[in-house]
Amino acid sequence: MPETALRAGVSRIARALIPGGWVLVAHGKFAGDPIDDAVTRFRTIAYGGTSLDDTQAEVLLEEAGFVDIMSAPTPPGAPAITVGRRSPVNGVSG
Repeated sequence: MPETALRAGVSRIARALIPGGWVLVAHGKFAGDPIDDAVTRFRTIAYGGTSLDDTQAEVLLEEAGFVDIMSAPTPPGAPAITVGRRSPVNGVSG
């Protein structure tokens, strides 16, 4: 998904979720071989996607107002996942 659409979508999800609701973002794993990582990033961008690593996904969710953000470990071969929670009440985390 292009970055502009991804950012707009995450913002809309943040507004649509019930307070305390969670969102999950699947993204690439980029902690392995530098050449493999570069090829994966290239493919993602070439096909019109947005190449995110754990830190970038966490920042994306934080900028959209999510709290309790964390990247979870996943098994080899599976995409990485980062989750965030909409504040439970009136924009206050807890």
